[in-house]
Amino acid sequence: GKTIINTSGNGNLRDVIYDIFGKEIYNNVININYELNGIKVMGMLGLPIVSRSTRMHSFTYINSRYIKDKTINSAIDRACEQKYAINKFPFIVLDVIMNPSNIDVNVHPAKLEVKFEDESKVFDAIYYGIKQALEEHDKENSPFTILAKDKENTVNNVEKIEQISKDLL
Repeated sequence: GKTIINTSGNGNLRDVIYDIFGKEIYNNVININYELNGIKVMGMLGLPIVSRSTRMHSFTYINSRYIKDKTINSAIDRACEQKYAINKFPFIVLDVIMNPSNIDVNVHPAKLEVKFEDESKVFDAIYYGIKQALEEHDKENSPFTILAKDKENTVNNVEKIEQISKDLL
């Protein structure tokens, strides 16, 4: 048959994102890796610069099975609402790993929809996982953190920090 998509096949999600979606999205995604109440949330979240006006670039999975779910979408929306423009949706690839006995996959003929035993636990794991990823990114990319990493020119850094502090006030 005809090859439709070709990826590196190395198992690295970032590399697959590059192969399928290109450099712009690849350069603007952050890692999500979080666990709460036995629910593991893993994936990649696009920064606001690569947000979209539809959910077309939202790929959500439960135990590596592609699904569409309002609880998951709601958790993503709530976690991103302060960082993303109104009516913009993040690029996201999200896999929620949880005990299969806590999910009913037989609610839709194509098995695209699921029913959770406890929606609030799933919501919380996704919400806090995304919030943590965004907060870590903000912290790592703050002017103060970047300057602190550059220890070569301490005097110059002190001047830069003083200037940034003045600019913020």
